[in-house]
Amino acid sequence: MAFSFGSSSLRGAERFWWRLFVGCLTGLALTALLHWPLAVPASASINQATVIEILDGSQVYIQNQQARVNSVAQRQQRVHTAASRASLRFNTGAIARLSSNSSLTVGQCAHVQQGTLLVNGALNGCTNTSVAGVRGTLYTVTVTEDGADVIEVFEGTVEVSPREDEEVAAFSKANQTQLVADGHSSDPVTVSAGQRWSKAPDTEDAAVELLTPEDFEALLLGPLVADFVEELPGFDALQASFETLFPDIPFPGVTSVPTPTIPTPSIPGPFSF
Repeated sequence: MAFSFGSSSLRGAERFWWRLFVGCLTGLALTALLHWPLAVPASASINQATVIEILDGSQVYIQNQQARVNSVAQRQQRVHTAASRASLRFNTGAIARLSSNSSLTVGQCAHVQQGTLLVNGALNGCTNTSVAGVRGTLYTVTVTEDGADVIEVFEGTVEVSPREDEEVAAFSKANQTQLVADGHSSDPVTVSAGQRWSKAPDTEDAAVELLTPEDFEALLLGPLVADFVEELPGFDALQASFETLFPDIPFPGVTSVPTPTIPTPSIPGPFSF
């Protein structure tokens, strides 16, 4: 006796396998979206920083060699300033300002060893012990003379996490259940616009406090903004952030330079001699 399968049975089997395939793809896509990191994956994105402006002399250095406008610091290279200030453009598109007597290393993040870095855009800043993960915002990272970490957020939000090397991170992940049971957690701390996060050296305790209008004024009129020719990106967003936080206080913007009056020469009349 011969057996045959109808075309309807074949079509039914094809539909079954097609639906299974589409379902698997959908599940994988949803899983990827749910686990997509909020912060910019710095290890894959930060490769170089280009010097775009230098103020107050020429004391800006890359690997101890004097830098000029358009000099490029590659990954794992150090940029530092003495009396001068510098503006940098990272390959992520972010703009950063480095104050005088400051230094950073281009790596998995913009690693500040001393001084202050102002960041605007998609750039993770970090210190020896902390990482500020962002998508795009305006904030500062400071390492004080006594080794304290200070992160001030003026617009947007950042997530501050302990900085760990690969070996420590692997240990923490493997022992996360026990760490939580013991009362320790490496969950990031969200720092919003108008907040300051600070941590003293040799301690795991950190504090979050509110910024004041005077803190915004100190930024806008201070060395990280004043006198730079290239306008700071996101200035409108910074103003909107200030006005939301302090609706009854005028925005302490930089005073514009008045346009000089051009004298108009008098035209003598027809009977003038």
